Amino acid sequence: MATQHTKQISIDDLAVGMYIVGLDQSWLQSPFLFHRRRIGRYEEIARLKAYGVQRVTIDPTRGLDLVTTQPRPAQWLGEGTIHHSPLSRPRVSPLPDLTLAHAVHTEATTAVQSLFEGTKTGAPLNSAAAQEVVHRLMETVLSQHDVLAGLIHMRRFETNLYAHVINVCIFALMLGAMQDLDKTILACLGVGALLHDVGQVHLPRNLVRKPGLYTAQEQRLMQAHPHLGATRLSRTPHMPEDACRIVAEHHERLDGSGYPQGLGGAALSPLSQIVAIADVYETMLGTREGRPPLLPAQAIKELYQQGRAQQLDLGLVEKMVRCLGIYPVGSLIELNTGERGIVVAVNPGKALQPVVHILWDQTHQCYATPVTVDLAAPDADAPRRTIRDVLDPAAAGYDIATYFAESRCRCESDYCSPLGGDDGRRHLGRERRAWHRECVSFHHTFWRPT
Repeated sequence: MATQHTKQISIDDLAVGMYIVGLDQSWLQSPFLFHRRRIGRYEEIARLKAYGVQRVTIDPTRGLDLVTTQPRPAQWLGEGTIHHSPLSRPRVSPLPDLTLAHAVHTEATTAVQSLFEGTKTGAPLNSAAAQEVVHRLMETVLSQHDVLAGLIHMRRFETNLYAHVINVCIFALMLGAMQDLDKTILACLGVGALLHDVGQVHLPRNLVRKPGLYTAQEQRLMQAHPHLGATRLSRTPHMPEDACRIVAEHHERLDGSGYPQGLGGAALSPLSQIVAIADVYETMLGTREGRPPLLPAQAIKELYQQGRAQQLDLGLVEKMVRCLGIYPVGSLIELNTGERGIVVAVNPGKALQPVVHILWDQTHQCYATPVTVDLAAPDADAPRRTIRDVLDPAAAGYDIATYFAESRCRCESDYCSPLGGDDGRRHLGRERRAWHRECVSFHHTFWRPT
């Protein structure tokens, strides 16, 4: 229902830049995870239509209004031209734009490094700076959670302490948003997640960076970092008390098997449990204590097993699984058709049927024109596609991020030059002109093969 600051519009009038606050059907039946979001790309509108949404409620105070929107690409690109793959499945485009999410992650990591390093001298931690980082991440998580998750799963960032805490903060904010937490509480959760490992700054650097197993003495020393961090934060002006508690409890477990105090059950803060789940999941994605990294799908399975074992809150773990999907964004999968592709979005409520960007055919040769398909909403005349297997990109010889970036450039080029000359570029709008300039350099700027 529309209010003083909102209005209902037809799905045909929905445009990029509008902020939606309601649909004409349950959000459980929609393709999106979060209840309120800014439309960031035309693909999102196409997905809403595919799920039968006919009317949406927008808030013009938080996004574009109906009278200020730009023409859709379909109005001037010749929407009747349909490209087909060898299996005759229409291509859905464009792919998610990774540039903003990558820039936000990089800036946040740099800020956290400065924040953590500053505490080594004994100076108070800058609470305002930490909260500023969290608010920036919150904004991006609420609008591009799938893109951020994909970047993390592709492991395109340095595997150090600073990137780890940013990743944990992102996953915790995603889970907190699913809980419909008040914005103030969500920000507090984010600060606690961002600073959960600040105590490690005061441990020997060679210990924190040790790739192999810890000795018993080293293990005891590492297990002191929650107490060290919480003590430091308790002396920091304007630091939320709940954030301090998160730092102290993020290694505690519901069954009492955690550390440093062996707390369990109702003695643990629900916010601490959210960060614990995010920390466990992110840690499994990396190399720790001599253990090889797990694939996202493997980490999800292990996380669920820890929930079943009552080490972690099973209800929260299940929401985390729904948030990330059984096949998280960035996963390399093989379909029953023999084709291979990358998961680019999850379908809440349909965890086994994500949106997949298909890059390789049945013989594992690259498609000249990749296709993006929603496994939950297949075309009637298209082959029925299901996920057959999850593959290890390294073992299979794929650099997922590079393939994704190159394919993104190919897809976006369809929007860069259909009309040609100044007449065509005038229709692109500010965002499309920016992409037109950056398309060629995108891959070399962010996605150099490692």
